[in-house]
Amino acid sequence: MSISVRQVLIAHATWHGDAAQVQAMDLALNSKLANTRALLTSWRPLGSSHHSGNSDWASPSERFWAQSAGWLPDTSPAMDVDNSELTQPLPLAALELGDQLPPNLPAAWLSPVHALATTNDRRLSHPNHFPLGEAPRNTLLHALKPLCAADGVDVSYVAPHSRFLLLHLLRCIVCPSITQACDQAINDYLPFSTSHPASAQWLRRLQNEAQMLFYTHPVHDERLALGLQPVTGIWLHGAGAIAEHLDHSHISRNNELAQHVHQPFDWQAAWAALDAGTMATLLDQGQTQPFEVCFASHNGINRYASPALSAAQGANKTPLLQRLSNTITHGWRQQAPTRLPSALAPQ
Repeated sequence: MSISVRQVLIAHATWHGDAAQVQAMDLALNSKLANTRALLTSWRPLGSSHHSGNSDWASPSERFWAQSAGWLPDTSPAMDVDNSELTQPLPLAALELGDQLPPNLPAAWLSPVHALATTNDRRLSHPNHFPLGEAPRNTLLHALKPLCAADGVDVSYVAPHSRFLLLHLLRCIVCPSITQACDQAINDYLPFSTSHPASAQWLRRLQNEAQMLFYTHPVHDERLALGLQPVTGIWLHGAGAIAEHLDHSHISRNNELAQHVHQPFDWQAAWAALDAGTMATLLDQGQTQPFEVCFASHNGINRYASPALSAAQGANKTPLLQRLSNTITHGWRQQAPTRLPSALAPQ
């Protein structure tokens, strides 16, 4: 008999920084995450998976969510311009839009961005450092429509702060996740296409034209007058198509921490609120309902099964030697001064 498991994915569960920053976060939060600590000591570890590093243009939480929804990558790896292997990015837009799109119709998210020029390169400003209201966002993207229409591209509204772009060329373009590209040198994350080089050339031309368009747009001067970063271009991400609609209703993504990934004090406050809310609810409901909580960090995923899920899976029927080992391990964990939230990252 199959078990209907609800998965809860916590994105950016640990702080990504140097050792001193991570230690400071633990000192600030360790005593405030009582529900998370109780969950770690009472739920069964399901193991961890490690992120492939800089070669992957999708974050661990994005890739895990897509695979949990049933998406499988192509068997042939993508290759960058230096012929080194690159993990295939995800068609996140098509996956998220689901049955709003016909099968095999490529889609991509389109986001206005600010690129910060430095001495040696240009870097994308993180969206959290780049507040852009719905009105100016829509104004800029409406101004972009004629440029897209000239190439037979339709920019369509989906939801607040979201647009998607439809075009057959998107099937061939390898685009990095905006999560991975932010605060990185743009030259290391340029879209490419080995099978259709003209597709990537088209996208870069559109990005250049958008940069010139936005520089002369009234929104540019309005934001400068308010002391805000101007919009300097567009970023295409999550490009691709899927053969059929995949049901991902069983997995929910919690992005409360991801909203403050570069804002340490706000991230701390968000974690405290998450522990008091979502984690407390999971701790309670997990006694009677089959849940799996997945903590996503920059270097991978850690997964835990609720007591109800463990019981349903017959975890208490493991061999005696393994149960003794689990008892010793769990007993040590309950007494150890585990530092949170850094202990949520794969070791």
